[in-house]
Amino acid sequence: MRTARLTSGQHFPIGKILCIGRNYAEHIKELGNATPEAPVIFIKPASAVIGEGEEIVIPSYSHDCHHEAELTLLIGRKGKDIPVNQAMEYIAGYGVGIRLELLQVPLVFAIGQALVVLVGTHIGANRPHRAKRIAWTGAGLASAVSAFIGLGAALFPAAWITLFSSDPAVLEAGSQYLRIVGPFYPLFGINIALYFASQGRGRVGWPVFAGTMRLLIVVAGGAAAVALGAPLWSLFAVLALGISVMGSVTAWAVHKSDWGR
Repeated sequence: MRTARLTSGQHFPIGKILCIGRNYAEHIKELGNATPEAPVIFIKPASAVIGEGEEIVIPSYSHDCHHEAELTLLIGRKGKDIPVNQAMEYIAGYGVGIRLELLQVPLVFAIGQALVVLVGTHIGANRPHRAKRIAWTGAGLASAVSAFIGLGAALFPAAWITLFSSDPAVLEAGSQYLRIVGPFYPLFGINIALYFASQGRGRVGWPVFAGTMRLLIVVAGGAAAVALGAPLWSLFAVLALGISVMGSVTAWAVHKSDWGR
């Protein structure tokens, strides 16, 4: 059975999932749908939930996939006809279905797309040294974008977290995450930019290896932290370590490689 783990360490089994749709006016307009008189309520099975690092499976017959961030509430008690003033007593925890680092991807992706073309053009023109300078320039720009986001969130975590919740427990856990992981976001940006630059050169082995190292660190370190009952900050430290190793290995590999061969 799928379970949800709170920052307090408590585990709750996931039963049915109640969803609310057609409640975001801009998205309704984007899809060209009619605005209903009331939001649509529907149910998903527990098997629809995936955990960190699990594969998102899009059915082969689906040609319409949308990326959204969702606010989730975990109901910890059974109830029926609950008065509004007692509703919060039934909520065991909160969650947000997207990480801040994922929001950097579209920004850095734009830089990376340009790097593929620019690096590939200069490699084709037999100008490998200029191609590498372009790669490092793009990596520096991507790092600056990620640093602005990461350091800003680390210094002012409430500005981001309170967009989703003002609950003290959520604010405390979210702030801890951003202060530990946020300063390492520049390495996240460097990795993505150099990955795309390596595509332009036709050598992506090391960036892929670096990403795999990050995955192994997060899986092994996270499992060890949970098994040992380590505090929440240790999980965040594992995430920071994974990002730092990934970015550092990719940067080292690009620095050492000879793009002229």
